[in-house]
Amino acid sequence: MEWPPKSGTMKAFPEVDRVAWFDVEIAQVKLNKAQRPFLDRLP
Repeated sequence: MEWPPKSGTMKAFPEVDRVAWFDVEIAQVKLNKAQRPFLDRLP
C-alpha cells in the first residue's frame, strides 16, 4: 500500500485473516512463546 497517500513510499501492513476464541489451555499451545506470559496475567 502506498503510505502516506501519493508519497511514492510503499508500506506493508499485516492483516488478520482469521479470528477464533480458545480456552486458556488451548491458547497456551497455539500462541508463540513470547505471547504466553500474557495468558498468565488473566484473572
